[in-house]
Amino acid sequence: MGGRVEYIEYQRLVQAKIEKIVLAAYTVYDLWMTYVAIKGGFGSAYILIFNMGLFIGWLIYAGRRKTYYFRAMVISCMIQAAVVSYVIQMPGLVRSLSLYLTMIILLGLYGIPEIFYTTLVSATVMIVYHVFLWVNEAANDSAGSMHLLLQVVSVYFVEYIMYSLVKKQRDANEQLLKTIVDLKEAERIKNDFLSNVSHEIRTPVNTICGMSEILLREEISEEEKDGITKMQNAGRNLMSIVGDILDFSELHSEKFGLAEETYNITSTINDVINMTLAKKSEKNIELIVECDADIPSALVGDEQKIRRVILNL
Repeated sequence: MGGRVEYIEYQRLVQAKIEKIVLAAYTVYDLWMTYVAIKGGFGSAYILIFNMGLFIGWLIYAGRRKTYYFRAMVISCMIQAAVVSYVIQMPGLVRSLSLYLTMIILLGLYGIPEIFYTTLVSATVMIVYHVFLWVNEAANDSAGSMHLLLQVVSVYFVEYIMYSLVKKQRDANEQLLKTIVDLKEAERIKNDFLSNVSHEIRTPVNTICGMSEILLREEISEEEKDGITKMQNAGRNLMSIVGDILDFSELHSEKFGLAEETYNITSTINDVINMTLAKKSEKNIELIVECDADIPSALVGDEQKIRRVILNL
């Protein structure tokens, strides 16, 4: 669940940047279209359409109203209304085709395939208008008709390519999110398993160490005492390993913490010594313990972790 939340939060940051990029680019084009409209005498209605769409777009973005999908659909419709209005006023489709294709690519940044359903409608409106205009002006120009047909095919081809790319990217993102969630769930199951197994192992090992301690207090032979001591040391070594597994699972589940309890540092050091005595002969080392006499015997802290720190050292 945590992976899904992190991924969604990351997506929100990316989406906010995309919205800002689209609106910034649209602002530049809108100012340019407004300038051309004023110089070309398009009429106040077209200038109003250009600037109203820009104003509403920034207003929706600043207010973070509704969802990202809703904002993207509304802003894309506003942009298309402005661009189509501009293209209709331009004499000929070829002159304004680059602007429309730029708009298609710009809207593709939203990563929403459904936007291209609306661009398909706006492209059809733009093309139908210019086709009828071309038929009325140059019905007998076969070369011009073929050139216009090529431009029409190019528009729909770019629409299809952008739609396919955006849909493929969205499907990939959804698959990535599913993979992240599955990995997080697998990690959680693994950590729960390690934690449960570690706790189950601690009980019998503690029993073995406790029973061996009782046996060492009895009147037994040196050979038996040596065997029981080795058994006790092996149990304590196993307890140390179990503790490391618990720490590992706690670290990965972000539940790692330090206990605060009163413990005897002398007893802790003695336990470490007893745990290492079994390995002393194997590794041919000399073990020297030197403790400051001013250290209090009773301290407050996590005795289990301190024992493992000293053992590792």
